[in-house]
Amino acid sequence: MNKIIGFCFLFLPFFAVAQEFILNGDFEDGPIPFDFGHIHMADNWTHSCSYEIDQDGNQSTIFSTDLFDSRSSNPGVSIPSSLIATLPERTGDYRYAGFYRGNFSSPFFPKEHNEMLSGKLKAALGSGCYKLSFYAAARVSMPPRSDNNSDKSILDVYLYSDVFCNDKLKIYTTPSAVNDGSSWTKYEGSFSITPGQANLFTRIGFELREYNDLDLTRAVFVDEVSLTPTLMADAGPDRHICLGEYVELCANTGSAYAWNTGATTQCITVNPSVSTVYTVSVYDNLGCFSEDQVNVYVDSGTPYTIISYTLSTDQTWSSSLNPFGTQTISIRGEMVVPAGKKLEIKNMKLKFGPYGKVTLEAGDGINPGGQLILDQTTLTINEQDHCENRFWRGVRVEGNSAKTQDVSYQAALILRNNSRIERAVIGVGLFGVDNSGAAIAATSGGIIKATDSWFLNNRNAVRFIAYGQQGNINSVSSFVRCNFFTHASFPSGETPETLVIIEETDGVRFTDNKFAYLSSAPGKNDGISITNATATIDKGLAPSSDGNFFYRLKNGIYVNRQQNISSGQIDIQNNRFWDNESGIWITGTGANYLIRDNAFRSHYWPNNFRGIVSLYASGLDVIRNSFDNMDWGVELGHSSGFFQSNVYGNDFSNCFWSLLTHSNNDNLQVKCNTFRSPNDYTNFHWVNLGSVMLQDQGSCNSPSSPAGNLFEPSASKVNDILSLLPFEYFHHANTGSYPVVPDVKYPGQPALNACVFTFDPLNACDFIVNQAANISHSGAQHPQDVSVINREMIDKGISGLTPLMPQADSLHQRQPAKVRMEAILDKDHIRLSIHFPGKAIRTDRLEVEVLSPKVSQSFSFDLNAEGEQEFKLPLEVEEGLLLVKLFRKKDLILEELLFADQRF
Repeated sequence: MNKIIGFCFLFLPFFAVAQEFILNGDFEDGPIPFDFGHIHMADNWTHSCSYEIDQDGNQSTIFSTDLFDSRSSNPGVSIPSSLIATLPERTGDYRYAGFYRGNFSSPFFPKEHNEMLSGKLKAALGSGCYKLSFYAAARVSMPPRSDNNSDKSILDVYLYSDVFCNDKLKIYTTPSAVNDGSSWTKYEGSFSITPGQANLFTRIGFELREYNDLDLTRAVFVDEVSLTPTLMADAGPDRHICLGEYVELCANTGSAYAWNTGATTQCITVNPSVSTVYTVSVYDNLGCFSEDQVNVYVDSGTPYTIISYTLSTDQTWSSSLNPFGTQTISIRGEMVVPAGKKLEIKNMKLKFGPYGKVTLEAGDGINPGGQLILDQTTLTINEQDHCENRFWRGVRVEGNSAKTQDVSYQAALILRNNSRIERAVIGVGLFGVDNSGAAIAATSGGIIKATDSWFLNNRNAVRFIAYGQQGNINSVSSFVRCNFFTHASFPSGETPETLVIIEETDGVRFTDNKFAYLSSAPGKNDGISITNATATIDKGLAPSSDGNFFYRLKNGIYVNRQQNISSGQIDIQNNRFWDNESGIWITGTGANYLIRDNAFRSHYWPNNFRGIVSLYASGLDVIRNSFDNMDWGVELGHSSGFFQSNVYGNDFSNCFWSLLTHSNNDNLQVKCNTFRSPNDYTNFHWVNLGSVMLQDQGSCNSPSSPAGNLFEPSASKVNDILSLLPFEYFHHANTGSYPVVPDVKYPGQPALNACVFTFDPLNACDFIVNQAANISHSGAQHPQDVSVINREMIDKGISGLTPLMPQADSLHQRQPAKVRMEAILDKDHIRLSIHFPGKAIRTDRLEVEVLSPKVSQSFSFDLNAEGEQEFKLPLEVEEGLLLVKLFRKKDLILEELLFADQRF
């Protein structure tokens, strides 16, 4: 910034909160004076530039500028009994300063005295507008020999340097003589420093104006000196942009503005084609102005392979065979695959400028939509550009919103074999855009098929906009074993947003993907956001499929559906939600959700993490999920729609509140769940804060009709259920074998009704819960499938301890056995140690998956006798996440015992 400041002299005060430039403006700091001429005892104040002229015209320095202090032992210096004045200190803070100018004439020793009060500034003054204020009073005793001069006691204030007393700038003159008397007068004024004067002045000086009366001697006293800036224009830092980019320039706040472009607004938007200097003048409401300059540098010299490219024929590019002869190409602008054309790119890297993008054009029914296949290929930013910390525009896959998912009309993007889309505003948009970048509604419906690929550090990874006639057309887009990652090293000014956005597009499928914020704190972005649409989020059919994994996000899945928009089902099954603020958050009056066989887990306590939150939705089936170490396992509010909601067969362990119901939930059934709290984290398992009475829970019609919930006893647990309104709770007969009767906070709320049927694990619950033995990695919450419970009881915690549940015959016999996992990153390898409690658990195989911003790699091996293993990693790995699985062989089938994580 180069400051160019105009002059103004004003005698009205400015209001400003700014830096104070005067050091020790009230003269309080420093030793107490004991004699006249001790102004130097006020820190940073001196008599500098005072002088005396004798009868021969010779000038010499004098030392008589005075510091008055009521604590001084010298009565001539002390206040208020001074020999020179009877003026009290202005604020009662002990001190003020005094100086004089006079002509003492006699036949023998005529002399002229001129004392200057000189103070040091905290820093040299830069160009700008400033406000000066101080208090002054004139001599009130020792009357002058004559008193008839009109300019007596007029005070001038100067700025000057430490060295040159004569190179001074007058910044203020009192409008009239400083009044005689015993009280103080405040003086204020404003002045400007030009760029040519900037950094010249380091001192302030007070001096009485010269006058002609040889017999007149005047003294003036000063206190509370203040100097602050009131207006300094600032157009912001110099900017670097790419050719064609727009940038907004803003000045700091003022009353009026004038840019060298002719604009008179505080902010202007420019897109220079060459580097340009922009100047702004900022005015205050009193007419003072200040100017600043900002340079906008246009990147026009960075080498790009091509400016833009449009495919003319079907082509296949590889690292050794492509039109550009190199494995890596850079593209400043747009790359287009027109309708009727197909491009396959293998093992290459394409780097784009900040306004670069890829467009796949929609088909017209004669020419099919453009098709792009990425095979082990990366699309990212051009890091050599001056705008390397800015996102590019991403891939736009155009379609026809009125047509089905037929490639005759819809463009298609296929990613496979470790392909990557990185650092884009929207990595893949399934729609076209206009010149301003806004989505064109009629071009929705593009297709994406992504397998074993990456979406890394995009603001949004993928976005679908409204397609079809509100559910009449299903998308065929899918994501299988892909990584959607963000981490802390985002470009300046950028923040991660929702990874995948689905707006009014039904049928998108997600299978075995990972959505994660790979940083030390949970992210503020969502994994998948679904608005008025359906989707399937599930695991694959292969035995090794793990489902989707949501890690350290704000919401793993966020759903907002209205009943009259989308009536299809959202399937969320066989997934893992770890350390998210909320695993699944559902709002809106839509219905028909199946949330089954998922694991919700937090490794931190205390926390504010929730498993499932549903507000206003109905037809919600929460079945065979596990909730470990959560603040809220399930929170339901207003689930009173036409369709019944069910919380069936879930396992709640170590949750502060396992189940929270509030508002109107009169169409809700809570059955066959297991509520356990071995660590006594909670006083209540089920809290009902409803404003409408909850419907009766269960009945006594058949052996599977009672509520069938199990409540694990705990020594310090107060109650299992707290309800503010009464309802009927039907339970199995209490035989002592299973804890089927809940403790309630308020008797009658609920009212407990015993049925004649005893609790039989094989028949106590309906068929939905009894299917638990068929699932592979989560959910079974009742004793009929103890093995599934075993492999779900995980709580690594801050200490790194992971409890596993050994085999047991009943709920009461299961106690955690500790397994400790340690992972140490050492240059190019990780050393992993698994420590078992004696021989409590034997493993047949260990699988480790490494997740980091640059590497996703799996390892499978046996532990050595010491329970340790080491494996190599690529050198670029600096941080990440280990996902560890332990298996044992049971009936010739590998059974998963442990799924845990460890950051490195």
